[in-house]
Amino acid sequence: MAKKETPEEKLLRIIEETKKAPSGQVSSASAPAAVRRNSRLSFKMLQLN
Repeated sequence: MAKKETPEEKLLRIIEETKKAPSGQVSSASAPAAVRRNSRLSFKMLQLN
């Protein structure tokens, strides 16, 4: 059984993936907005699990 990711781990992973995104030049200033956008999706996904 796969270990469940905590919301914190999920956000950290999203931040890392955002940094590696093809558009790439994600500034630290724009990262919080991306995290907020993605965290809503993440929590929905966590609730489905």
